[in-house]
Amino acid sequence: LLDIIIAKPCRKKFDRKATEGVLVGYDNDDGYRIWCKDLRKVIRSCDVAFDEKPLNFAEICEETCNSRNLQKNDIEESSESLIEDFTDDVSEDDEDENEDEDRYKNQD
Repeated sequence: LLDIIIAKPCRKKFDRKATEGVLVGYDNDDGYRIWCKDLRKVIRSCDVAFDEKPLNFAEICEETCNSRNLQKNDIEESSESLIEDFTDDVSEDDEDENEDEDRYKNQD
């Protein structure tokens, strides 16, 4: 684990001075590639402070998996409601078409 130090010009008076991340690798000359938990993406930074405690990868993986499952469940729920709405609209349209056909047949 490490802390990514946020530069003064990029933060306001009451903003955090650092955010938590995990070292993924090294960038070209003097930078580090860091997975930022808050942003959920890999960023490059030179200003970091390392935490020498052992890292528990199981917790990190569990957090990531839980957040992905939550997002997946949200997507599934929204897609189910969209499908229901679509099928309701289609069935209403079919009823309208059937009524129109009946009127046309009755006119003959």
